[in-house]
Amino acid sequence: MDPRMHPADPPAAAVVQLRAQPITLQGAPALLELYRAAPDYFDLLGTQIPSLGEVESDIGLALLDRRRHVELLCLGEEVTGLIDWKTDYPEPGDVTINLLLIRREYRSRGLGHQAVRNLEARLPQGTQRVLASVLGINPGARGCGRAWATALP
Repeated sequence: MDPRMHPADPPAAAVVQLRAQPITLQGAPALLELYRAAPDYFDLLGTQIPSLGEVESDIGLALLDRRRHVELLCLGEEVTGLIDWKTDYPEPGDVTINLLLIRREYRSRGLGHQAVRNLEARLPQGTQRVLASVLGINPGARGCGRAWATALP
């Protein structure tokens, strides 16, 4: 058995592809639920899990920034993660992943890698580099870092 699979996981043929869904204000409760399912991320940052109002405010700000893309990562209808990325940052032609967050129970299954590959497949024309912003001492980001430390031709 694949060590990344759990006994309750469906067989490989039935595994659903990870889908990135752009967030809307209506997605704030789902994002808050995701944050609550990943308290270790906020512990790493030394902050509290935001309130629903704070999540709604952040989504509103993201929607006003044409360069920022906040997407829920879904397996079927279940929200399993988030990718927050920005174009032309810090330089024109750069794409920076500001946050890649996977629910604790879905980690170590390759979903972060799949999310980055999905993003790479739909990068805006003219993208020259994909960068990652990693805050704090984040051992989980080390493995993904190899996947997204990409200089494009």
